[in-house]
Amino acid sequence: MNQRLQDLVSPHFAQWVKAGFISAEHWAKFAQQTGMVGVSLEENGLDRLREFAAELFQFGQGGLVSTFAINEIALRLLASFETPLAQKALGETLAGEARVALCISEPDAGSDVAGLRLEAREQEDGRFLLEGEKCYISNGPVADYYLVAARTNPAMADTWKGISLFLLYRGTQGLHPYATPMVGIKVMPLGGIRFQSCLVEAETLLGRKHRGFQYLMSILGFERLVIAILSSQYAKHILASSLEQLKTRRLFGQSLSDFQHVRFELAKLHAEWTVTHRFTLHLIEEFQRGQAQDSQIWAAKYRNTELLKDMAERLLQFFGAKGFVAEHWAANLYNDVRWLALAGGSNELILDMLARDLLNHS
Repeated sequence: MNQRLQDLVSPHFAQWVKAGFISAEHWAKFAQQTGMVGVSLEENGLDRLREFAAELFQFGQGGLVSTFAINEIALRLLASFETPLAQKALGETLAGEARVALCISEPDAGSDVAGLRLEAREQEDGRFLLEGEKCYISNGPVADYYLVAARTNPAMADTWKGISLFLLYRGTQGLHPYATPMVGIKVMPLGGIRFQSCLVEAETLLGRKHRGFQYLMSILGFERLVIAILSSQYAKHILASSLEQLKTRRLFGQSLSDFQHVRFELAKLHAEWTVTHRFTLHLIEEFQRGQAQDSQIWAAKYRNTELLKDMAERLLQFFGAKGFVAEHWAANLYNDVRWLALAGGSNELILDMLARDLLNHS
């Protein structure tokens, strides 16, 4: 592991897990000393993000990697706008002075982006009045800036056409972030925002009015590929971490790895991971050349996250009672990996999209 990364994380890791987030002070140090905040904006940035994720997963906490990856996804969308406010937020985020969160999900709208109901009613003076709620926002409780999708024209027949995107600062009057307790990914805080008579200036509108849906769709391919990358690297870490248990745990006079069933299970998981990993590397190359197909990204997001869940469940059995102890990494593993199958659109939605694409091109 990178010694600088070890020195940055190890002394504070237990504190972050207990608090549920990385403090602003330590986040700034991360950005300034590792250069990893905003890495995905660079040439071959996804390769570096993959390498960085591999190092962070060695600490055994999926939330540690996720909190940085989520920031990268929102940052990539933010970087596509050139308004003074967007550029200010971008500069502060790249310097580690701020964090940005993407706010799409609502109590009754998650994977169905077109179904969101948060309203941003335009006023006579050009400002917008926001009323409603966002929920399940990754990094929401600690973010300084929020990319908020809101409905600016509820009357439009095509619901996706009436959505706009806003960039709001944490201290905005009427904007009330809150935290939501979770069962996993302890270092990536999850929460929501209540908008109560939240009046914002016209310059907080990003891009063209009613074009927010298109802006969000432009980032989804990147988000889903990042999720596929994280899942692949996490699975690699889980396999490596389980080998020591299988070699050293004794049962009936032999190690667990001496049992044929255990060896078969391990071999099958490794074979499945090898294939999905190579496909993910191929997609990274294709994406960085601007040639990645959406359907292949969907397939990678689905397969990698499902393999990760399957791996967590099957390997957990080999840890016996140790895998049920609250402080053991294996006991918390399944809760840590499940969120990846929900993020970026649930896997059920991904399957439906894949099926539609297959039928439309048959």
